[in-house]
Amino acid sequence: MPKRLADMRSLTMADAERLHEAITTAKLRIERRAARANVVIQREKSRVAADTVGDAATIALLEPQLLAFIATHEEQFEKPKQHVTPSGKFGLRKVTDTVIDDEGAFVAWAALNGRDDLIEVVKSPAKNAIRARLQDEEDLPHCELRTGNVATYSIDRALLAEARDAEA
Repeated sequence: MPKRLADMRSLTMADAERLHEAITTAKLRIERRAARANVVIQREKSRVAADTVGDAATIALLEPQLLAFIATHEEQFEKPKQHVTPSGKFGLRKVTDTVIDDEGAFVAWAALNGRDDLIEVVKSPAKNAIRARLQDEEDLPHCELRTGNVATYSIDRALLAEARDAEA
């Protein structure tokens, strides 16, 4: 059962070092296991790519032909827009996209012409500017600087890399 914070006062620096070492050992085991899993996944992806290279080539050859047929025979896809087959369907699908070639120019035009309904303005607090003002002792409502220590630990990156590389 984990100890409560008050119970931690009885620990020594040596106890804390043992805790850190136990955490490090567990983390390194996780890194090694994850590295082994990644190796297996990469091998399987390579095997799938090799096994399906013929299928990928078939798709690369035939897909443009099917799409070209559809594009050059649009009249055959008016009603219904999709031709249904036992394995799926192909045909046309209506797509609408709003294209703005110069957003800055459009926003300027909309603002100049009172068309605020066409513009979205996103406002959020500028924390860096607020921090600077608070540090200059300016009184800002609903804002305060909070400073304090945070308990932290880290594991040597070289150890983590070693653990991953040992399994790769």
